[in-house]
Amino acid sequence: MAKFFYITLPMLAPVTFYCIVIAVLHSFKVFDQIYVLTEGGPGRATTTLVQFIYTESFNYLHLGYGSAASFVLLIILVLITVIQYRNQEKWVNY
Repeated sequence: MAKFFYITLPMLAPVTFYCIVIAVLHSFKVFDQIYVLTEGGPGRATTTLVQFIYTESFNYLHLGYGSAASFVLLIILVLITVIQYRNQEKWVNY
């Protein structure tokens, strides 16, 4: 058991970090399931930021507003990635 916690788990830490970052980034790209099933839901209950960007840009033709929302999405993703990168130094040993 000690071999797992002191050797195996630290060796898997970089791969685990990569998987966590990619999973978080992909969680923001949920568009197709929501669009097909509910198109934003009753009263925008299931609207995500990507769905909002699509609706504003292509349904209402507010291209500037959609562009600003996509820039906000970019800032959010960069902040999440930087936070995860700074925290990974605590548990990833190269």
